[in-house]
Formats: sequence, C-alpha cells, structure tokens
Amino acid sequence: MIPRINKILSIPVALILLLAVTIVPTVVYSLSPTDGNSSNTLPVTNTKLSYPKPLNDPAKAVDDSTPYLNIAKSSYLASRTRASLQNISGISPLTSSHRSYGSYINYNTAISGVYAAHEVRTDLTFPADSNLNVLYAPTLNAPNWCPVESATMYDHEPGAATTTRSYIVSDNNLATHPVVKPIDSTFMSKYVRTYPEGQLYFTEIFNNGQNWYVFLYNFNTAQWEQQYVCPVSEMGTDQHGWEVWESYLQNTNPTVPKIEMNQLQVGINNNWYYVDSSRGALCDSLTGYNKQMVSQYYHWKVWS
Repeated sequence: MIPRINKILSIPVALILLLAVTIVPTVVYSLSPTDGNSSNTLPVTNTKLSYPKPLNDPAKAVDDSTPYLNIAKSSYLASRTRASLQNISGISPLTSSHRSYGSYINYNTAISGVYAAHEVRTDLTFPADSNLNVLYAPTLNAPNWCPVESATMYDHEPGAATTTRSYIVSDNNLATHPVVKPIDSTFMSKYVRTYPEGQLYFTEIFNNGQNWYVFLYNFNTAQWEQQYVCPVSEMGTDQHGWEVWESYLQNTNPTVPKIEMNQLQVGINNNWYYVDSSRGALCDSLTGYNKQMVSQYYHWKVWS
C-alpha cells in the first residue's frame, strides 16, 4: 500500500512544482542603465513591457508623427510659463507661490542627455472656481544651462469648467511653450503605455554639441520622435537640471491623484546611469502633500 500511495501523491506534487516554476514572474533586463559599473545591468521591474532604451544619436530619431496635435500657435496655454504665472495681472497674487518636489540633476559637462518616464493622470481635475491652478508634473530639464523642458501641464483657468491636460515643451529662453499637445486618445495611443507605476510616456532631452533636442517615444512604431530642437547657443538660466513636481496653485492645496516619475537617467559617453546620490540631490519646497523619494534620486511620487 505504501508504494501505491507514493505513486498517487507523486502526480500532484509534480504538478505543484511545475506550477510554482511557471508562475514565478520573469524579470526583464533592459540594455541600460547601469549602476555605475558597466558589468552590472540593473533590472526592470515590469514583467510584461520593458522600458524603451534611451537614444544616443539624434540622427536616429524620426520626425514628429503628430504635429497636428500641437496647438501652441493658437492657444493661451503656450504663454502659461513661469514668468507669466509669477506676474499675472487682473487676478489676486498666487497664495501658495512656487512649490516643487523631486530631483536636482548635478551640473556635469560630460552629460549629454537626460531620460525619464512620466506618469499621466487623465483623471486630474482642479476645482471649478475662481482660482488659477497650474501644475507641471513631472517636468524634466537637463543640466549644463539647458533652456528646454519636457513636461505634463495641468491647467485650470479662473472660472473654467474643465482642467486641460497637455504635454508641453517649454523654451525658457524664449519664455514660451512651443509645443502644446492635448493629452487625448491619439496621444495616449501613440506615446503612453501602462506600467506598474501607472500610465507612462517616455521623454528625453539630448545635446549633441550643436543642438538641444526633445524626444518622445512612440510605442506604435518603437521609435523616438523629435518634438523640438534649438541651438546650444540658446542657454537656460541654471547649470543644474531637474525632474520635479512643480506647482503654481491659488487654491492652496487642491486634491491631486498620485503622480509618479521613474527611470531618471543621464547619458555620459553613450552610457546611461541612474541619477543616484552621486549625480543628483533632493529638491523639496513642497508642503501640504504626501511625497516619497522611492529611490534616490531617480524615482519619486507625490499625492494628496
């Protein structure tokens, strides 16, 4: 009887072992970045969809496939810059002024580019009241006097019924947003995918010694698309870069859902590295919200 029992039990045990092996999630390893040691590639936590590889050569980028989405030439949103927000006429001064949370990127002339994943919140809605509420989150800027930013902008004008949600490129030297693309179904289908962090798009700012480039990754074509370019002679105001949650809110602490940033990296000599404590620092002037630096300093989130 004992051998027979062992034979019967061996089948479910084998099945259990087989299932245990098959349900263990596989870890997808990206080709980049490293932790500073070229032989030690860091794992990507997403088990279904890997993160796009950063671009090292602007010549390999393709033209923007959605120029028709850009409403900058016809929209007031193009002028919703820091300078305009700090000097608004006709309404009361901003009560909470300028608040930020996230990561500084250290000045380093060897850095040619920055890369990050930005969460998009199509459910973020500010109160329909008389307040002006503008949130850039996340907003990415490269070090080395870079004049451009790649960001998500949430804007609610006084008395407006809705909150606009846009992908923008900001040229701080020209004090305008030359790219303003509504985050609609077309934008979402081309540039956004769902990861464990949320709905993410991937962006990069790159300097090839002649120009500053801003790229978005198109998942449908698996290609980086050029969104904006300006000469390196056009300089920004800061030698360090940043990747932050940045608010100009008259309604002091309106409720906002979680907004997350991950995979903040810098490119040096065609290699990409996480912005860790040797390459970045904490930026924090934010009060009234929950905030977490998940991994210094390449992964953070903010929420009400």
